[in-house]
Amino acid sequence: MKLSEYLNQRILQALFKKEPMGIEHFYVSLHSGDPQVIGDAEISGRGYKRQPVQFTVDGDKYAENAKTLDFTNMPSASVVAIGIWDDVTAGNYLFGGPVAVEKITNDGDIYRIRAGWLDVTFAP
Repeated sequence: MKLSEYLNQRILQALFKKEPMGIEHFYVSLHSGDPQVIGDAEISGRGYKRQPVQFTVDGDKYAENAKTLDFTNMPSASVVAIGIWDDVTAGNYLFGGPVAVEKITNDGDIYRIRAGWLDVTFAP
């Protein structure tokens, strides 16, 4: 997963200046292209909106979504990546990466991420 410049800055401030991270909530976004480090190519239209997500941590290896996420009333789109934000509409893009399998949605479809299917890991 690529970290955004914003999250990079927050991590450095937390580690070396002992400042709080200041991130209280997380929201999942869907992308039709590589979000890069700024959240590019976020899907829009019809009833699409970012979904709130809570993570559970499995030991010290990764975090995963605790509950199923349903993106209802999707527009026609090709979902190739997922992003994590700190706000439902604007806010700061934190990080993201490709989905395991690209999925094409038609107008009105539901895009579902089952509990435990969204894994967050950071490579050393």
